[in-house]
Amino acid sequence: MSDRPSSDEPAHLVDTRGSQGVQIGEHNKQVNKFIQTNVETLIVQAPPNAGDMSTPFTAPGLPPHFVPRPNELEGIVEHLLDASGTRPRPGVVVVHGGAGFGKTTMAAAVCHDERIRAAFGDGVLWLQFAETTTRDGALALLQIQISLLDPQAHAANDISPASAQFRALLAGRAVLIVLDDVWSHNLLRYFIDVDTTCLITTRLEAVLSRAGG
Repeated sequence: MSDRPSSDEPAHLVDTRGSQGVQIGEHNKQVNKFIQTNVETLIVQAPPNAGDMSTPFTAPGLPPHFVPRPNELEGIVEHLLDASGTRPRPGVVVVHGGAGFGKTTMAAAVCHDERIRAAFGDGVLWLQFAETTTRDGALALLQIQISLLDPQAHAANDISPASAQFRALLAGRAVLIVLDDVWSHNLLRYFIDVDTTCLITTRLEAVLSRAGG
């Protein structure tokens, strides 16, 4: 479910690979640097593309009311790609803000950006969370991703081995993982890996502070 933009409540984009993030908001026409000190660095070598593998793209389309926010979008894209702007930067980027800011819509716009599509040549996987997502719900999400990455695979029926399967299938692939509307930081460890690039949207400080490790 997409959040409609609100002019009252700003959101923050935090790049959890290091100490710098960018602050974004409806009235914020510039991408402002700020310090985020409670997350750890997660920079590793980006994996090569695996062009002969399946390339799922499950991000939602943009809504009819979508209004482009080029400055905010550029800030997110910048943190998902390396210095050349052509390859993924493994790690976690979090778009954090209150309800109604438009976090989901902005994340969808990022997924449809031509540079993101080119850099993540092995696909974009959109995982839709909710306040009611349980451990079983998270397992179901993992099982869906496993079947998308390998239609012949038999997904595990327990969350820990399913998570291991998911990570194994991502190895060597340039795939962007999007975790939308995450409410429970306890579920993050099943989806985040230092060898992949993950974009998270959340309204909770607990998720923001735990997303880096």
